[in-house]
Amino acid sequence: MKPGQSGTANLTLQIVQAPAPAPSAVNPALPRELDDITARTLAKSLDQRYESAATLAAELRSVGAILDVRSDIQEAAAVTLPARGASKSGTGWLILLLVVAVLGAAAWYERGAISGLFSAR
Repeated sequence: MKPGQSGTANLTLQIVQAPAPAPSAVNPALPRELDDITARTLAKSLDQRYESAATLAAELRSVGAILDVRSDIQEAAAVTLPARGASKSGTGWLILLLVVAVLGAAAWYERGAISGLFSAR
């Protein structure tokens, strides 16, 4: 701060002379598409500003549509399908049932030999 200048005067001079920081530089969560609109809205020269509120509104609607599409794409990309092995599919249960049935049939077929093993003791 220069001697003789108060903090308020310095801030006022900075507002009048220095360009405003980009919104995404202040808050990285904000979309960068708003940076140009904000810069043009806060331009020091009247020639660099929007000609009318209708033009600004049209530009904001355009950016809004772009952000909506981007949001839809991100939501679609976030949808994940369960891993193949993680779900209990009918095929897995059918194979397990078939293995148990085969073991049961083999035990039934060889029941005489199996009972002879246990009665020999």
